[in-house]
Amino acid sequence: MSAACPTKALLNTAEIWEHFKHPEEQGLHCQNPVLDLPLVLKRKDAIVDQHAAGIALLMKRQKVEVIQGFARPVGPRPGRGLERRRRARPRG
Repeated sequence: MSAACPTKALLNTAEIWEHFKHPEEQGLHCQNPVLDLPLVLKRKDAIVDQHAAGIALLMKRQKVEVIQGFARPVGPRPGRGLERRRRARPRG
């Protein structure tokens, strides 16, 4: 959740920004577009929070106990040999 969702939100904003930088390709006339980075990051954070809350609700409805933790790569290849400290496990 902490990697893909923020990236997608920022990529969406970048795509929209690209349209504003070259509006003539879309038949639009925009003068002096401005990118407000603090507002972009605020939007990204709101999207991440909304998705995290939705996932938390789904986990609760399915009676999955979520234990916060972290993992780090311990092998030479990404995604292989993760050292886990905690994990989510079904309840009931």
